[in-house]
Amino acid sequence: MADRGKIRIPIVAMTAIALAEDGQTAWDAGMNGHIAKRLDIFVMVAMLQKVLGGA
Repeated sequence: MADRGKIRIPIVAMTAIALAEDGQTAWDAGMNGHIAKRLDIFVMVAMLQKVLGGA
């Protein structure tokens, strides 16, 4: 049986190569989001707010 506390842990993929299909591949694998390197701090913060339910 799954630990209910862990079911809501968001997972965000980070890839070194930004291909258009990477985001969809992450979603298909059950992840909550995708960001690509070269890391843009504003993109990362927006993604974290999205998956953590922040404003």
